[in-house]
Amino acid sequence: MPQEDLGLLRRQLVKIAKEEVRTSLRTGKTDRETVALRVEARAATLIWKLAPLLISAELRNIVAHLLKKTDISGNEEEAAAVAETYRQMELADMEEFRGIDPNVTYEDRPGHVIYIPYLKTRKAQRAAALAYLDRGIAADLEKRQAMEAGNDFADPLVELYGDEELLDLYVRYKTDQAEASNE
Repeated sequence: MPQEDLGLLRRQLVKIAKEEVRTSLRTGKTDRETVALRVEARAATLIWKLAPLLISAELRNIVAHLLKKTDISGNEEEAAAVAETYRQMELADMEEFRGIDPNVTYEDRPGHVIYIPYLKTRKAQRAAALAYLDRGIAADLEKRQAMEAGNDFADPLVELYGDEELLDLYVRYKTDQAEASNE
């Protein structure tokens, strides 16, 4: 099946999944398994068509994970492996290199991620890897800051109205504001 079919079928599955997520969230708390079972029941034929394509996509995700985490020294000639291990051990003992994955990622063009052993990087590649990591961290920080701002708004409302669902707190807050402005 061509890549376009994967995109079309996947969009159809995502549409069904979004509908089921909304339905489940309207009832309050839910979890992945509950929603997945509802989607599977509703889209069995679509999933059957998508399965081989999704397996291929999952394989690429597995490969991407392995590209990030696999140490190459075990796969080289014995002499090269010993030299590589020595270099890695030497770097691993240095505080400056502690916590760096064996392989790093960067974009060589928009949307195309390159994986490379950290020990084989050059200056531009290390800078690109750091910039790529920074973009991910910045996005996570933005999400965290937004959630913190929301929590900072909601927490005083709990003191006023009790620990209720955020939507109920907000409705009561807006109602009180409207009543106060009408007085």
